[in-house]
Amino acid sequence: MRLAWPPPWHLTASVLVSILALVLVHLSPEQVQDFGAPLGLILAIFIPGYLLVLALFPAGSDLTGKRRALLSFGFDAILIVLVCMILMLTPRGLQPASLATILSLLSLFLCAVAHARWSALPRRRRFVILSNSGFRTSKALARTITGKGKHSAVHFALLVVAIFAIAAFAYAINMYQGTREDAGSTEFHVSLLRGDDASLKAGSLVTAQAQIINHENRAIDYAMWLVLNGSTVLRKNLTLSRNETWKGPVSFILNGQAGEHRLDFLLFKDYDYSAPSQEDHLWINLSEDKSTQNTSSEKSSPVANEQSGKVSVLSTSKGSSQVDYKPSGGGSVSASTGKSPKSSSKTAQESRTIQETDSAQSRSNEEVAQEQSSILSSEEVTNPATESLKENQTINGSNASKTSISFTTRALANQTALSAANISYPMEKEIKNLSSNLPPYLVDFYPDVHSPQIEGTTVLWTANASDPEGDPIFYRFLLNGIEMTDWSAANSWTWNTSSAAPGDYKIGVLARDGEHAPEGSFDDSMNATFTLLPQNQPPTLLNLIPDKASPQEQGVTVFWKTDSLDPDGDRVQYKFLLDGREVRRWSKSNSWSWTTADLPAGDYKIGVLVRDDEHAPEGSFDDSMNVSFTLRAPNQKPVIQELRPDVPSPQESGIGISWTAAAKDAEGDPISYRFLLNGIEMTDWSAANSWTWNTSSASPGDYKIGVLARDDKHAPEGSFEDSMEASFAIKASNRPPALLSLTPDKPSPQVRGTTVVWKADASDPDGDIILYRFLVNNKVRSLWSKYDSWSWSTANMPDGNYHVSVQIRDSRHAGEESFDGSVDQSFTLISEIDQQIDQIMKNRTGYIHS
Repeated sequence: MRLAWPPPWHLTASVLVSILALVLVHLSPEQVQDFGAPLGLILAIFIPGYLLVLALFPAGSDLTGKRRALLSFGFDAILIVLVCMILMLTPRGLQPASLATILSLLSLFLCAVAHARWSALPRRRRFVILSNSGFRTSKALARTITGKGKHSAVHFALLVVAIFAIAAFAYAINMYQGTREDAGSTEFHVSLLRGDDASLKAGSLVTAQAQIINHENRAIDYAMWLVLNGSTVLRKNLTLSRNETWKGPVSFILNGQAGEHRLDFLLFKDYDYSAPSQEDHLWINLSEDKSTQNTSSEKSSPVANEQSGKVSVLSTSKGSSQVDYKPSGGGSVSASTGKSPKSSSKTAQESRTIQETDSAQSRSNEEVAQEQSSILSSEEVTNPATESLKENQTINGSNASKTSISFTTRALANQTALSAANISYPMEKEIKNLSSNLPPYLVDFYPDVHSPQIEGTTVLWTANASDPEGDPIFYRFLLNGIEMTDWSAANSWTWNTSSAAPGDYKIGVLARDGEHAPEGSFDDSMNATFTLLPQNQPPTLLNLIPDKASPQEQGVTVFWKTDSLDPDGDRVQYKFLLDGREVRRWSKSNSWSWTTADLPAGDYKIGVLVRDDEHAPEGSFDDSMNVSFTLRAPNQKPVIQELRPDVPSPQESGIGISWTAAAKDAEGDPISYRFLLNGIEMTDWSAANSWTWNTSSASPGDYKIGVLARDDKHAPEGSFEDSMEASFAIKASNRPPALLSLTPDKPSPQVRGTTVVWKADASDPDGDIILYRFLVNNKVRSLWSKYDSWSWSTANMPDGNYHVSVQIRDSRHAGEESFDGSVDQSFTLISEIDQQIDQIMKNRTGYIHS
């Protein structure tokens, strides 16, 4: 077929746009690859439908313009849906780059088909767009515009809507791909709940609102740290599932020097503390609290100095805990957290000062201070500032290395005086009496490893306490409120967590000096929370499956895929092996393509290893699986070894000749045969390896008998793998010989004893050798021979008449006991007397006649 040249401009444009789409997808620079694939998809998405319509309807009269446009959009939608469904079933998945590539290549193919179909039509029937038919007059053009103006706006609007729909579809695919690759983000916000946060007085209650939103498309383990002037004050661990939001307040009292203080809120993900993934900062302008300074100056001026730099974090929501921390700049930090507004009441039972502080968050700082002072009992006066600062301590990276809180005697006395400002005179007198021997106070309480830890870890807890008078201090340790040790001077306790279940635990320590609290009570206490994590479980391989069943021939490509299960959701890596040798190093891909082109036939063992970076090191693995696979040599074609008839050539026409073929297949595959006569098929394909040739209708001449063989493994149905031919001659039918005469050398009668030589005269039309047999009175007197004469000795024969006959055959018709022709002759034997009488009678008769 001859193609029209040059091709129409719209086909050329389709080719150029398709090539441009391929360039955008595969050859665009790295910095523009993010939008190169979607842009290439937008360019390529319109073309296949139009080209398919042009290939189906190449004539301009086949469709109207509107129907052609509608069919183009319809075919576009169908092709896109089909390609998307196919891509979603592949390991690569649905990606804009893949979709754009397939559509572009399909467009190039359809363009060739459309051009061929378009070129086959007469020129006047071909579909054209904006053909060069010359310029129209202005009047004709005006009439055309007037006639089409009604629909142009509608068509334009439909075109714009279609463009935006396709663009939105491409954008949705791009977004879908983004979610498939675990792309996501985390929102982290911190703000103050007060409106007057620009300037706060020392001792004011400050509440910050923290919010974490998980957009990571998976569950994330978060850790939020509160850092004051570079020192960690609070750590809060929580796990948020996909699209889950945590929002809660963090309340604290800032007592420090006047000026700006920076509070850093740091957010870490998945136990990666090398750098925060998100962070937010609050600047608090702390003004001088004159009332606190006046009260402090009445008691002792150094007390105010000791109290500078104190931050008390009172509560956070959703299960945080308390932190006691000593900032690097001096002073002390005490942080207590609650589970939620409901669980805050439970925490308040453990710490009455915190209870009163939480209930006063919505009131002024002055009311909070007054209420805290008004509810103190005599026991609280005895142990001032201990419960409010040390209940529910949370351990973090800083205080795990022996974090300490310093409370001096002057600070304790100052706090006692401040708390007892509104107490009655008898209580004040009791306080003065007790000031002669002050109770001990706990300085710090920390483990030797930070929280969280895996269950089974041994944790050493150490408490340090100080007694102003140097009295001996006794300690008792508790686990979730249960006494684990008796009172002793040992300030440490080893917690064996081998039998502990994963979860959050509350570890407490009590201290007393025997001078204040009785045996069943204590002078000071401190609590900390500690989290035990479940043992990380190694991944387990579920399967190892090839895309082709074993065995396969050499040269095929086998795609192997494995699946695994990690109970903890850790990311796993895979390594593939071939007969114990590494063929692909550690990778997160769970598939491997095995090319067998250069491998010999035989049995192979394909293995896969898996690890999750939590157990086995780089050179080891957590689980393995092996599968045997057999490669066999390429299937050999059958070979015909012989083709033979049951009778030799030549043969006369009319007989049946049986032909037998013998073929061999190396793999023992079933062989099918087909017989031919002079190239003409005489049988269909079958397993029969023999055929009988009926030559009754065959003319004399040479014939070629052929046989074809196939094993259904190589050649298609209409072809074959091997063939063989044999020649055979058919000759005309052989005619029997003809017996012409049988004559004796002596006439009858003869005297007995005379030897008579009989001679037969016969001929064969085919020139075959003639055999003769002589008989006397139907008794064989000579065997079959090629001699046509026979001597008959009559010496012992009686007188009488005899029948002498001869039989002939040519060994091609009659058998040994039969004949093809015969002739009889009568012959008389007489005695000598009879001969003499006959002679006398003849003479007499002659005399009479004469």
